[in-house]
Amino acid sequence: MRSAAFLILSAMVLLVFSCVKPPEYSIVPRVEFVSVNQNTFDELDPTPLQVQIYFEDGDGDIGSDDSINMYWEDSRVPGFPIEFKIPTIELQGNSKAISGDHSRISYFFFV
Repeated sequence: MRSAAFLILSAMVLLVFSCVKPPEYSIVPRVEFVSVNQNTFDELDPTPLQVQIYFEDGDGDIGSDDSINMYWEDSRVPGFPIEFKIPTIELQGNSKAISGDHSRISYFFFV
C-alpha cells in the first residue's frame, strides 16, 4: 500500500514539474544587435565582416527563404544597404514562439 501511494505521489510531482510554460514574446519580431567581429578594416583584409543579432518572435514567422527581410547600412556609405535574409526557422514543440542568435558573414569591404 505504501509503495503504491509513493508511486502515485511521485507521478503527480513529476507531472507538475514537467509542464513547461512556453515563452511569451510579442508577435512583432524584436531584433537586437549583439556583436560585430571587427570595427576597422584594412584594404585587402581577407577577414569577412561577421555580424551577430538576437531575435525573438511570438508567432515564429520572422524568417523567409523567398524575400529579403533584413538589412544593415555602413554608416561610411549611407544610402547603400546590405540586404540579407533571416532563414526560415523550423518550429519545434507546441509553441510558435522562437528566439535565438543569428550570425551573418558579409562581403569583403575595401576602404
